Amino acid sequence: MTTENEEFDFDFEEEDEIPEDPLELAAAQNELEARCKEANFPVEQRESIPDKEKYLAVGIPCGREHYWIELHSLESFKSLLSI
Repeated sequence: MTTENEEFDFDFEEEDEIPEDPLELAAAQNELEARCKEANFPVEQRESIPDKEKYLAVGIPCGREHYWIELHSLESFKSLLSI
């Protein structure tokens, strides 16, 4: 139970989180884009509305449509590249 005077910290980032290496991030993104191009999967650069954060979206064919996967971090690029 909380009281009116209690404050909450809504910063969900890990305090000891290591910043991503921009060169490693760019290399993973380039590899992912090349593999998607080879497989004819659409890739889009997008921007989130509230905080203007840029991310990559990959369209995975699903019937006549595409299922869009949003990739926001090096970890997410590596996960998709591992498939």
